Formats: sequence, C-alpha cells, structure tokens
Amino acid sequence: SCNLRFWSRMSFYYNKISDLITQVTNEDDMLQFENTDDVVSKGLEFEMRADSLYGVSFYLNMNYQSSKYIDSSEELSNSPKFVGNLGVNVPVWDDKVFLSTESRYVGRRMSIEPGIYIEPYFVSNLSIFAKNIHENWNIAARIYNILNNKYYDPGSGEHVMTGIQQDGRKYLVEVIFRF
Repeated sequence: SCNLRFWSRMSFYYNKISDLITQVTNEDDMLQFENTDDVVSKGLEFEMRADSLYGVSFYLNMNYQSSKYIDSSEELSNSPKFVGNLGVNVPVWDDKVFLSTESRYVGRRMSIEPGIYIEPYFVSNLSIFAKNIHENWNIAARIYNILNNKYYDPGSGEHVMTGIQQDGRKYLVEVIFRF
C-alpha cells in the first residue's frame, strides 16, 4: 500500500489597498514613485500537498485574482489573473538524494501600456539535491527553464520595451558546507 497523506486548503480573499506606490512622471519629466492609487484585489487560492510513505511528495497551488484601480475599474499592469505551480519531489537514494521538478504557469498580464498584454508563459525546472553526502556537505544541481521557453515580463516606465525577455535555460551547481 502507498499510504498517501493529503493536505489542502482553499482561501477567498479581498484586499483593499490605499495609496499604492506607483511610478509616475513628475513636472520635470522624470520618473518617480508616489503613493497615489487605491486598489482592490479579490481572488481565490487553492493549495494541495501530498506525501507518501515512500518519500514521494507533490504540491499543487493555483490562484485566480482580479486586481483593479478603485477610481477607474481598470486592471493593474503586471497582475496576472491566473498563476499555478506544480512540483514533485522523489527520493532517489535513501534519504540523501532527491530529484525534484517544478513547473509554473503565469497567465497573461497587461503591460504598462493600456490594452497591450504580455503573453502567458509556462516554465519548468529540474533539480537534484544530495544532502549529508559526507558529514555536513550538500550538493545541488539545477536546470532552470529546462524546455528553454521564450517568455517575457512587463517592462515599467524606465524601459523602452513593453515586454522584457527573460532568461532561457540556465544551470546552477551549489556545494554547501554547514559548520
């Protein structure tokens, strides 16, 4: 038998934010930050985690939200309506070596230019982590954006581009020694 343990939660939220810090252009045509806007954000968040006796664990979380300026009912820039994450952690060797994968979906977001949207994206990462290999030594190797997906984040007032391309596939190796 597998003996799964599940944990889940669902939350509804409503946030009213007064004097949100916003980037504006001043009288000298320079960008500055001011506490100017009132915003309301409401949404639904769901999270689930599961663990098995064999050490395999996974998580799933999803968030749907609507964030708007109170005075105009316009959508906030760089505020996706939907974000989701999925991850799986599998022990490969005893309780020392683990293989993990995580994926993230971010829905479309309005850019700083009203009516222009940044396309949604999906990115997956892969990690192998070895703990206590020898006394207090840990080693981790990660590949970010393993599918080498091309994706963008919205620019802001100081950027020429509406969307800024993010990194493609990248690699990281860490060697950690604890005292």
